[in-house]
Order: sequence, then C-alpha cells, then structure tokens
Amino acid sequence: MGPAYPRPPRTGRAGPGHPGPGGRLGTKKDTQDLLGLLRDASAEVKKAAHDGKCWDAAQKDVKLEKYKDWPGYERGLPQVIQRYCALWGRGT
Repeated sequence: MGPAYPRPPRTGRAGPGHPGPGGRLGTKKDTQDLLGLLRDASAEVKKAAHDGKCWDAAQKDVKLEKYKDWPGYERGLPQVIQRYCALWGRGT
C-alpha cells in the first residue's frame, strides 16, 4: 500500500476503531479505497489552496463525486477538506 502503512495482518482483516454495519471489519480493499479518497481529497484541496480558496470557498467548491455514494460522505467531506486546508492553505 505504501511505506506509511504497515502490512495488514495475515487474516486480511483490519480492525478499525469503529466496526462497520453489523460489526463488519474492514478489508484490505476498504483500506486501499480510503487511502484513495484521502489522496484524491489532498490533490483537490491543494489546487483550491493554491487558488486562494481555503477555507470557505473550498468547503463549497470541492466535491469528490467518485465517493458521493459512500456512507457518511456528506457528513465527513467538510472535515476532510478542513484537514487538508490546514495543510495546504499554509503554502506548504
């Protein structure tokens, strides 16, 4: 997956902080999908930050349509954007 992520356990399951519906544990694919969302969000917010749109305009303009059907997308996206505005909005 990448150097920042250790190899998943042999079971192929990841124990998240909060299990999913029905107590479901995450899979390697779930982890890869989440990492994809974070990478995509970082790239989009980086563009917005370089255009001077962080914070309020980024909250309105940045949408990750690829993930719109994920549970919690509407509720969680503003927090993800805030996190990356805190990083990229500083000119880093």
